[in-house]
Amino acid sequence: MKFIVFLLLFLCSMTASAQIPVEGDLFADWLMQLEDETYSYEQTKTQPDVTDTFKASGIFQFVKDKGIIFKQEKPAKQTFVSTTEKYCLKDVNGQTEKVDNLSELPHFSDIKKLFDKALDGKLSGLKRIFEVFYIEEEGSWLLRLTPKSKDLASLIMEVTVTGSQKPEELTILYTNGEEITVHFTPSKQDISDEIGC
Repeated sequence: MKFIVFLLLFLCSMTASAQIPVEGDLFADWLMQLEDETYSYEQTKTQPDVTDTFKASGIFQFVKDKGIIFKQEKPAKQTFVSTTEKYCLKDVNGQTEKVDNLSELPHFSDIKKLFDKALDGKLSGLKRIFEVFYIEEEGSWLLRLTPKSKDLASLIMEVTVTGSQKPEELTILYTNGEEITVHFTPSKQDISDEIGC
């Protein structure tokens, strides 16, 4: 599973001017109040020259100040955990198969700076790493991020997140033609005990 940050709905009906999300905007207010959140997710991945579409589903949980968990239920059970220092893959029995330091990931320092600023409510930091397009209308919003650095832009073309009160869909377009779309639905399930690597 590729490292993700955070959707492509209501685009046709939105007409407000583009901007950086600021306090009072739906996305910024959600992010600044973010605590632990859990979502069920459905992921679709398409690749150029591949007719089959890869589909996966499971539970995603953000655990504040600790990390994230993607617990895939289908097509095969496995869990991806990213803590503040490490990331790991666990098998169906919860046994850790692989552990790596996050600092070894390409572009980790840029991505970490972005998340640190965003989680502090300093969304203006997005402009250092991405061209930002944000729009909201009638209770819905869209955030589109296009990498500025050549290195990151050589991997990712665009990240789009859409939602209303909370994120609902994330789309990542890669330069190799691969596209990943993840639909999120709020869930009450708690898997925070699986946060460790």
